Amino acid sequence: MHARSAVPSSKSPIPGSTRDYPSKRKRSLSPARFSLSSPSPSSSLSSSLSRPLPPSYPCPNSPKLPAHLKRALLPACTIEINISAAISSHPTPEKFFGYVGFSLGNVISTCPFEAIMHGRSSMGHSFMWRCPLARSSGCVDRFKAWKRMLVFPAFSNCLRCGCPQRSSFGGHPDCAPCAKDEREGWKSWLLTLPFLIYETRALRGPIFRFLGLQDDSFSTAKEYAGWIVTRAIPLEEQATNLILIVYVYFLLQSKGELIMPLDGHTMEGK
Repeated sequence: MHARSAVPSSKSPIPGSTRDYPSKRKRSLSPARFSLSSPSPSSSLSSSLSRPLPPSYPCPNSPKLPAHLKRALLPACTIEINISAAISSHPTPEKFFGYVGFSLGNVISTCPFEAIMHGRSSMGHSFMWRCPLARSSGCVDRFKAWKRMLVFPAFSNCLRCGCPQRSSFGGHPDCAPCAKDEREGWKSWLLTLPFLIYETRALRGPIFRFLGLQDDSFSTAKEYAGWIVTRAIPLEEQATNLILIVYVYFLLQSKGELIMPLDGHTMEGK
């Protein structure tokens, strides 16, 4: 008799699915997983997004993967970023996530559109469709359409507020979703900032260059959305490119490399 070969489980979680979303999930936060000191060629954390997806994620070309997930995953496979260089100022999980969480925590009570595009600290509303300036700019419908393209892999963020499930993000519960409708400001900033970076050349240029990307690296908003939801750091499932690009925005802003024009930024689109 021949030994029966092991059959892979068909119950692996599908990226973006909430059915298999556990309330708690253990993980190791050892800095060694994230360390960027003296990387060897075989263990460098440079993010080659052309590598195969982790075994727990379906291949984008799989016929069993829903079409909307294929659209989110496939574009990201051609983009390559040197993560070691990009996050060298904050090279451990605690420092990287802590910097992003702290920076967002300082602005979540303000309107992201007015803060990012005009440097104003307007309060009383968060999402762009509630902002008079955003509505008058004509970009709200594009933002809503782009937001619907974001299909995040399982365990990469909170399904309610979009944050990594870490306490550094305003005391977010570790490894568990937050209370419903409790953190609108966090969600608004995390969704709005990447969209405005893509739509605004004065922001997209320096941020993309910092990451080693070309201004035209993404030919469509759909391709950009697919890249945003992709894991940026191979061993850190919550370090998506969304968190990475938010990190770079605040880093360059702190260095005075994102100049705010007197009359505000202009959205050129793509």
